[in-house]
Amino acid sequence: MTKEFFIFNPIFNTFWLLFILVLVTIFLLVLEWLKPRRFFVYRLLAVIIAMLSIGMLMFRPSYLIRDKSDQYLVLTLNYQKQHIDSVLEAHPELIVISYGDSSKRESNEKIQTRQQVKMLDGKIAFIAGEGLSKSHFNLLQHKTFHYLPGQKPNGILEISLPSPTYPGHLSVIKGKFNAQESTILQLIDPAGKIDSLILKYPGEHDFTFQVLPKQAGKVLYTLKTITSSTEETANVPLIISEPQKLEVLMLQLAPSFEMRQLKNFLTEQGHGIQVRTQLSKSNFSHERVNTELNQVTSINDDALKNYDLLLLENSTLEKLSQRETEAIVKATKAGLGILMLMDQADNKNKQANFVSSIPLLKDDHDTIHLSFYGSSKKHILKKQRLSINPKQDVIPVLANTDRVLSAYRHQGFGKVAIQLINETYQLRLSGDSTAYAAIWTDLISKSSRTKPIKTEITITDQLPYYIGAPLTLNIISDEDKPLLYYENQIVPITEDLVIDNLWSATLRPQKIGWNSVQLSDSSQYDFYISGEHEWSALRRQKQMDLHQAEVTEQREGDYESIARYKSVPSYSFYLIFLFAMGFLWLAPKL
Repeated sequence: MTKEFFIFNPIFNTFWLLFILVLVTIFLLVLEWLKPRRFFVYRLLAVIIAMLSIGMLMFRPSYLIRDKSDQYLVLTLNYQKQHIDSVLEAHPELIVISYGDSSKRESNEKIQTRQQVKMLDGKIAFIAGEGLSKSHFNLLQHKTFHYLPGQKPNGILEISLPSPTYPGHLSVIKGKFNAQESTILQLIDPAGKIDSLILKYPGEHDFTFQVLPKQAGKVLYTLKTITSSTEETANVPLIISEPQKLEVLMLQLAPSFEMRQLKNFLTEQGHGIQVRTQLSKSNFSHERVNTELNQVTSINDDALKNYDLLLLENSTLEKLSQRETEAIVKATKAGLGILMLMDQADNKNKQANFVSSIPLLKDDHDTIHLSFYGSSKKHILKKQRLSINPKQDVIPVLANTDRVLSAYRHQGFGKVAIQLINETYQLRLSGDSTAYAAIWTDLISKSSRTKPIKTEITITDQLPYYIGAPLTLNIISDEDKPLLYYENQIVPITEDLVIDNLWSATLRPQKIGWNSVQLSDSSQYDFYISGEHEWSALRRQKQMDLHQAEVTEQREGDYESIARYKSVPSYSFYLIFLFAMGFLWLAPKL
């Protein structure tokens, strides 16, 4: 709970508001300095007072008062009765009002409109229960009340969906469940297959489900909760994106099964591939698939700038000339991604070590046991007698217990990745494409060049979304004045005052199910609106979290402190500004 004597509620961004006020003040002071010296000090004071008045109008200050009259206790759904009794015993003068269907206790008044919420701003001493809705909560500028939370709801308290996800890409749905009794959680995919887990004991439990989408599109999974007396379902929406086509350059000293199977895998996903194989010191063979790029005859800046990923073994990297190595380093710093397969334990020259740059640790084991979702067995795969040192700037991609097997790090605007597992081609030859894709898909997408985004739409609110509830959208667009459409209607958008090409909009969805918004450049963003009775526990928990994040929770039995803020009247600053500017106008005439 805020305890400062003065607080401010600025209209605009604080930093930029102060910056502009200081600049204007300095400019006006310089102008007064250049004028005749008559009343010089008083004119400078008048300028400062006038600008302070404008600043106060923009910052809207409020001051702390200890007046206990006209103070309110707001009862919301599922409040705890013992909290209310303790509060009213300490403060019998509080006016009790209800919000929502909090009918356990009779009160003199009920909050039913947004205007009533605004009228209570600065007068609420306590809120008990699940709290106000987000839209009503945001109407309160002076959040100086104590919050007395209700009991945690039973059900799903948190849900985290994978984004982005692609066909054949193993993704994870995570969450937290508060169980009152033994509960079964089931995830049902569109084909009707069920993955389930049993929560045997009451309390909070983390849960994880893995999904492996087969094709791109909008997909609805179903999350079912089964107890001895109830059965609830909620739709879990996932958008499976088409993988972005990459241009991949593969370099090799000689053909190998590992590189050939990796080339076939990338070809099946639609990526553009060019393979350069060294036959002798100056002779190369070339292979091109799914690409219109010209044949790479030498490794230089012009050739590398056209590719998203350079894929090679570290034995190949060592044999490149110094000029080629320098070109690769320069291209990586400019954005190129490098994926290096460790086909030998170490690099024998400094050039190769400089390119890889990921710290490695010695490991006594030359095999690793891995199991993958959708694969029927545990796989034993060969690897180098190394593991990756997971330093702060090294980002793991595949790990097994305490060993990191593949990872990447940023190098300039590009990325460098390392794969320690060898002979993964055996998985494809044995028909286990799921396990093979689990090893390579993430590593390839995360290590490739990050392409600039011209248009992007995101929702800042967390799932779930409901009919009529406001949704805030952020839009990145390089258009001067983009237009946003929802249900064939133009949605008003506002440009950010500080960040170029960033816009925001608020809309209220009109239908359950899949909805979409479109930009004038034909970009589309899809989102799912849940039914009123879906995710009830999650919605209530989010509402409680919002209050606890903004205000201080009141400890039981400590209800003595009541404070509220009163806004300083704006007209007082306006009058001071008029007097100061009037003196500046009148001073030269005296």
